[in-house]
Amino acid sequence: MKPIHHNARLSKPARYLLGALLFFSGAANLIDAVIPKGQTVVDWMEQWVPFEVSQGSRLLIFFFGLVQIVVSRGLFRGKRSAWMVASAALSFTVILHLGRAWDWEHSACSLALLGVLLWNRHDFKAASDASSSFLGFLIGGASMAALMVYAYSTVWHYAPEARLRRDPDVVFRAASGLILFQSIAAEGHHSKKAQRAFQGVQLGSLLVLLGTLALVLRPVLGSRIKSSEEELAQVGELIARYGRDPMDGFALMNDKRWYFHGSSEGERCVVAFGLWRNYAVALAEPIGPEASRSQAMDSFRDFCNQQDWHASFYCCPETNRPFWESSGWRCIQIAEDARLSLGNFELKGGAFQSLRTNLNHARKESWSFRWYDGGQIDHGLEAQMKVLSDGWIAARGGTEMGFDLGTFSLLEIRRLGAACVLDDDGRLLAFATWPAYERGKGRVIDLMRSAEGIRGAMDFLILESIARFKAEGVEEVSLGNAPLARVTAEGEKSGPGDHVVKYLFDHLNRIYGYKPLFEFKKKYHPDWRGRWLVYERHSDLPSLAAALVRLHAPRGLFQLLRS
Repeated sequence: MKPIHHNARLSKPARYLLGALLFFSGAANLIDAVIPKGQTVVDWMEQWVPFEVSQGSRLLIFFFGLVQIVVSRGLFRGKRSAWMVASAALSFTVILHLGRAWDWEHSACSLALLGVLLWNRHDFKAASDASSSFLGFLIGGASMAALMVYAYSTVWHYAPEARLRRDPDVVFRAASGLILFQSIAAEGHHSKKAQRAFQGVQLGSLLVLLGTLALVLRPVLGSRIKSSEEELAQVGELIARYGRDPMDGFALMNDKRWYFHGSSEGERCVVAFGLWRNYAVALAEPIGPEASRSQAMDSFRDFCNQQDWHASFYCCPETNRPFWESSGWRCIQIAEDARLSLGNFELKGGAFQSLRTNLNHARKESWSFRWYDGGQIDHGLEAQMKVLSDGWIAARGGTEMGFDLGTFSLLEIRRLGAACVLDDDGRLLAFATWPAYERGKGRVIDLMRSAEGIRGAMDFLILESIARFKAEGVEEVSLGNAPLARVTAEGEKSGPGDHVVKYLFDHLNRIYGYKPLFEFKKKYHPDWRGRWLVYERHSDLPSLAAALVRLHAPRGLFQLLRS
């Protein structure tokens, strides 16, 4: 995804005014469609256009009025797609008002608004952000309520021709029946005009239902983010050349979008980010030359402002913290990264007694360690991995995390390799993947799966993996992040944000188990390195928290809590 550069002629207040005008134009169209024209006007129009055309125009005016109201918010946010839909809706509305009852006043207003939109077309460049099911239900419910008013007014107007009593209860039941695609022929004989009008209501109901369904299902059925092979290669090249963070490899996952900063080879950086509604969350810091990373962060913020998105960086290392603060970013520590320097890692002293005990237990049980790299495919072992992973996921509510965590994939296991622990019968007890980082100098544990009730299997896997990596010349291992954990140095003061994180660490432990995860990593006595959430405004934090939940668990908060 490339940054968009253009000189905006239209200020934000002017965009807001245009959005408001589009909203009121749509509302006026709804009112005009709901109130039928008088019989004199209808008889006069029949000299020029058939009744079916006039009645169809009324229905379409109602439909395009709804469309204008729906996209008005996107218009004042500068969304390109909203501009396109609004322009199309206004174009049709101009013609429809003339075709219904030579309503040149409404046509002129729509035409003037369309002209302003076309004149300022270059100011609507912002990309669309993800929709939500809630928005679909909200719009669908409002549309159905408006359709009910439309149906009621239509039945009331044509009640004499359909031989219906103009009784509110009778009219309401008939209107409800039309919306639910029920025939009201039993109420009496319909005139041709009444029949066409009632069919128009049913067609409108069908359009509203289909539109609502499309909005509700869009997050589920929407296609994955598509990137070119060229961009994928560029990101891989930047990671191979400049990557230093254990999280850099996750930039290649298919849940990311990419923003590139810099044109020359010596300054080019990439920001890998996820998007939820209008919150763009970048993973760690930009990947590229050290001298360009700070500028890339500011450039990404400017790009997001053009898209009417809120920019943030999730799990940044503390290296560039002085720059964040001097550039107006705000930050709060949200995790600790557990690093082990393999050059001096030894299981000596009382601090490592529990790890030595687990290692001795594994050897006593005749467990074996195997590194599976997929060079020669072992279908039996891969089948055990699949069964073990499925059982592990099912025990935790049936969901996998994403964004900065890998998901189970045999193709990825064959590409990256996996550490495996087997008992003396060849049964798989645990496995984990260890993607490389910093040009192979480091390894980070990612996908971890273990059988229920098997004590010490993961410790045995990690210790044997460390021994293998040391022999291969790997310098450092990351045990991954401990979310919401904070290791305070002696004399270091805590801020208000730190108290909030500590509260969440203590009170969300029953849901996610942050403390056991922290204690598990703590046994290895790692070098703790803080991870920070970098954002623009404190007011963004509640929505940013929701964005992080959805990016990590695309199936939503409820599924995350179940897990």
